[in-house]
Amino acid sequence: MKKEKREQLIFRNEWKHSMDQTDYLTIRNRLASIAGDSMYAGLGGMYRVRNLAFTQTDGDRHPDLLSSIGRRESFRIRYYNENTDYIRLEKKTRVGGKTNKQSVPLSEEECRRILAGDTEWMAESVEPLMKEFYARISSGELKAQTVADFRREAFVYRPCNVRITMDSRLETGIPAERFLDLDWRRQNAADTAPAQSAVTGDGLGYSLKQQKEAVIMEIKYDCFLPEVIRAAIRVTQKRPSSFARYEARHAYGQM
Repeated sequence: MKKEKREQLIFRNEWKHSMDQTDYLTIRNRLASIAGDSMYAGLGGMYRVRNLAFTQTDGDRHPDLLSSIGRRESFRIRYYNENTDYIRLEKKTRVGGKTNKQSVPLSEEECRRILAGDTEWMAESVEPLMKEFYARISSGELKAQTVADFRREAFVYRPCNVRITMDSRLETGIPAERFLDLDWRRQNAADTAPAQSAVTGDGLGYSLKQQKEAVIMEIKYDCFLPEVIRAAIRVTQKRPSSFARYEARHAYGQM
């Protein structure tokens, strides 16, 4: 009997840093002179990302989400610039500091069916990623969390296939069923509520208000990071972090 050939995953290096506005402006100006913009960027160089993460229902997995050790897998649905004609179901696999991303397209109707809990149709899909997502969500292994909405700037250094993104204006606490509702906003403003501290993978603390003001820089590259990029993104006394959007929602208890 012929065995099904398993797809070989290709991993890239990936690191995240949290920075303040001063560092952000400095690094942004450096990158603008040596790297090109992302294809998603508008006239202002920024684009909007809306993300719905599906996390493991086992509470024992929570501490592992805040570390960079071992193998982790997560699913999400995402679209850009308020365009629901381009929705993707994505699976991200992380092993240490390396990641792989797989994705398949979703129509708006398919996305609405998933949000409504109607997933049986996915079992008949010809896409292996869709079938895997269905198997995990139907078994209760995964559940939808709150939505993250943020602005992103992306720079691409094409000679070495390096991509640097900067995420800001993070908004969380949006219910999963409002994923496609771009006009919905939280009624409870974070500034009127007591600050809640969060702990990232490298032990740094953030309050909800601080996270709104912070910028998360993510660097992705293949085999090596060229010195010209190392110099451009260098900040004072900052360490790599595994701080991701859905990890912030875990830390703030906004599940």
